[in-house]
Amino acid sequence: MRPVILTALVLCLLLVPPVARSPLSEHSPMAMLGEVRPRTYFIWTSEVGANISALAALRASEVPEVLALANGTGTWQILALSGQNGSLLASSHIRRGYVREIGTLGGYTIVLANASLIILGPSLEVAHEDIWPGSELRDLRPLTSEEFAFVRTSSLCCFSLANMSLSWSYSFGDADLLDIEAMPGGRILALELENKSWSLYSFWLNSTLEASLELTWLSWASWADLIAYNTTCFLLAALNTTTCSLYLLGLGQDEPSWSMTLAQGPGVGREVRVFPMPDLDGDGYIDVFCWSAGRIRVISGARGTVLCSVEHDTDVISFCHIGDAYFCLLSAGDVLKLLRVSWELGEVSWLWSINDVSKACPLADLDGDGMVDLVAVRRGYVTCIWGSYDDEGPLVKA
Repeated sequence: MRPVILTALVLCLLLVPPVARSPLSEHSPMAMLGEVRPRTYFIWTSEVGANISALAALRASEVPEVLALANGTGTWQILALSGQNGSLLASSHIRRGYVREIGTLGGYTIVLANASLIILGPSLEVAHEDIWPGSELRDLRPLTSEEFAFVRTSSLCCFSLANMSLSWSYSFGDADLLDIEAMPGGRILALELENKSWSLYSFWLNSTLEASLELTWLSWASWADLIAYNTTCFLLAALNTTTCSLYLLGLGQDEPSWSMTLAQGPGVGREVRVFPMPDLDGDGYIDVFCWSAGRIRVISGARGTVLCSVEHDTDVISFCHIGDAYFCLLSAGDVLKLLRVSWELGEVSWLWSINDVSKACPLADLDGDGMVDLVAVRRGYVTCIWGSYDDEGPLVKA
């Protein structure tokens, strides 16, 4: 149920076959960093077609790979591209159906398609497949290097890659809504709504139910989402048609450590995105990026206070940390943006933006500059994007 893992001046992009090439730059007058204009280089570009509906990065070896999911009309296929130059490494067989989610874990590619769980090996060959007719599979969550969780209709399921089998499952019966989250340190949380009553469950990875708790203070909400914060705390975003709120809770706590009302008024809708981010203010606690009702907020994880905020009318689809105080987000309308958070000044600065980007995800630091490079789908091409803050082009490691 987690909303699904990214306009300003845009200059031309040279589209070429999938080989490494000399970088092109995009200059933006929107922001200045000292005396250096932020630039955007396109490291490589690969033509893949117009039906790419998801991207994922695979880092099972020294050479990162990009997985691109092509959802056609009643068929799907996954392509593996080199993260260094965009060349095609492998492709899965074309299969019937529609894929809801893909993910990577331990060198495998995990596919949730229709009523099927499909595990693909390093060459995108089928290593395992389970089929549950009539079931809905969603919410893929990595647990360890060999285990992951997912929701099958109204059941929490845990799968072992080591045994290539379902380890265990827990049914929530006739739940009206079910959300799950993997916590650092070996727990799985499940949030259930049944007959307007919210309950929180905590499981160990061996299927032991550690605790269950009814959240009576959440009875006002019609929708909620769990977001892992650290080993002992989690975030909870909740809303109904008129109110949207964010909470930080500790495991086993009856009441939130802090809460924040993000929006009030008619027509709030299902419009909230929450992502943990690094500790920007140096107080030892992870901070929080939140978008709701046309505003981005950077929130102190320790105190639940706003460090800085900025208007952003369009919905935020995805968000990732690039390095230091730099972050990238993909917004509705297919716009990819880079921003810098200056919490000490209470400012969010927009550095560059690129139009026509339908999907984006972090890849790896290809040139060793400490900044994560991005891979994105743009106009039927997969392209590797590098945000620059100096006068030298990227030197991709061989």
